[in-house]
Amino acid sequence: MKVDTEILVRGAEWVFKQADKVVDVLLEQRKRPRPEPQPTPMPAHLTITEGPERGRQFPLTVRTTTLGRGRRNSIVFQDAKVSRRHAEIRLQDGDFVLQDLNSRNGTFVNDQQISTPVSLEPGDQIRVGDTVLRFDR
Repeated sequence: MKVDTEILVRGAEWVFKQADKVVDVLLEQRKRPRPEPQPTPMPAHLTITEGPERGRQFPLTVRTTTLGRGRRNSIVFQDAKVSRRHAEIRLQDGDFVLQDLNSRNGTFVNDQQISTPVSLEPGDQIRVGDTVLRFDR
């Protein structure tokens, strides 16, 4: 089999030209100022402000978040005054709605005991047992 070296040389030259073009594009992109990374906003979340686990945060990333002492809850509290299944927060039509689940000691929003579902607003204080949480979006 006879190899035409002229064809091979032309092919190699073409490949090198293409590689040079790619390198030029990459170098040009490197010279452009990169946009500053924007901080990713934290999703709606609860932060314990009073109680044994102060400072702990819980992102509200699922449609229904259950709160209680029992291990099957989304958020588990080490607080004897919290019922096993104490309350739940549901995402409903874009709002986060808190509902007491017939807990023994009640659920409070901004120091008011709730008996019906309540839409949460940023900064609302939720109390279950001896634990106080702040809701933020």
